[in-house]
Parts: sequence; structure tokens; C-alpha cells
Amino acid sequence: MSEQVRQQLRKVSLFRDLTDDDCDAVQRAMRRVTFRTGDIVFEQGDVGDTMLVVVDGLLRVELADAQGHSTDLGSIGNNQFVGEMAAFDPAPRSATVVAAADTSVLELSVHALRELRRTAPGAAAAITSGVIGDITSRLRGINDRIDRELNPNGARARSQARASGSPSRGAAGGAARAAGGFASPAALAQSEQIAKAEEQTAFSKLWARLFGG
Repeated sequence: MSEQVRQQLRKVSLFRDLTDDDCDAVQRAMRRVTFRTGDIVFEQGDVGDTMLVVVDGLLRVELADAQGHSTDLGSIGNNQFVGEMAAFDPAPRSATVVAAADTSVLELSVHALRELRRTAPGAAAAITSGVIGDITSRLRGINDRIDRELNPNGARARSQARASGSPSRGAAGGAARAAGGFASPAALAQSEQIAKAEEQTAFSKLWARLFGG
């Protein structure tokens, strides 16, 4: 493989730290595929066993709810990847991916990844580590979003506490102090019950909005 091709491959976060030999092994393991604008790359619910790295072009990710309404979740551009979980654990696709422009991708299948573990374990380990890091980052983002949706006052209080260097003790205690003084045990217990009921209601609404039911 030429140095130019290796440099192109290393623009992808999963392959950034690969040795020349590992870059060559990954390139041999991947298959180049081209999609035309409007082509369906993945269909939500279909079982898949490949991940894709965008070399040139743009993919759009869409999620359909139980009523069939589609939500645009964002785009995947050059040197980004999508469908990575399927290369480790083949399962139904969680969203639909459509080519938003003529797009060239590199495809890595679960079988190719298994072969890499045998022939180029360093490359396979780097890919695995990169995917785990990406998933961890996404989970943090989801946790932050759920926290903001379910308990916006608590999220703001924690943010303000972090900014001021003061610890946050929760919404119920904060409300009691805001009203003046300390709440009695009975009043605090009642406040916590109300907060829990509101949180359950908010969670149900968020769950329906995110997952369609």
C-alpha cells in the first residue's frame, strides 16, 4: 500500500495509530462500496454484520417510530464510521442510513474483523478500542440528555454547583433551603415523593419520544 493510502486511512479515528503493516492489513480486509444519492445503505430492523467508513460523500441517519414517522438523527461524513456495533454483534439495525450524496465507503464485516484478530491482532485491538471509546462517548451524551430532560432544575443546580465549587445535595433539599431554613423530615419526605412522581412522568414522556412507546 502507498503512503498516501495509509495517510488517508489514518484520518479515521479507528485507524489513527496503526502501524504501516496494520494499515495494510485493514485495507486488505475492507471492501470498497459505492452508493448513489438516495440509495438505502442500511434499513432499520434489518439484520446487519458490517460497519462502514465514509471515504467520500455523505450518509444520512433516520429513525422511524412505531407510527412510521421518521426523525433525522444527523449525518455521517468523510472519515466517519457508522454501523460499528454490527461488526462485533450482528443484530437488527437500530436506524436507517441513506446516501445523501454519491458516496464511497469502506466496508468491514464481522468475518473480516475475526480474520484480522488472527492475522493482525494489533489492528483488531485498535479497532475494538476505538469503537468502545466512541460508544462510551455516546452513552455519556445520552445520560446528559436524559438528565436534562428528566430533571432540568437538578441539572442546572449541579452545573451551577460545579461552576461555584459547591456540592449539590439534590432538588428536594435545594427547594427547602430556597424557601428558608431546613425542611422537617416529613416535609422533606413529601418533597422527595413529589419529585419521584414528576421524574417518573417525565421519564415516560421521554421514553415515548425517544423510542415511540
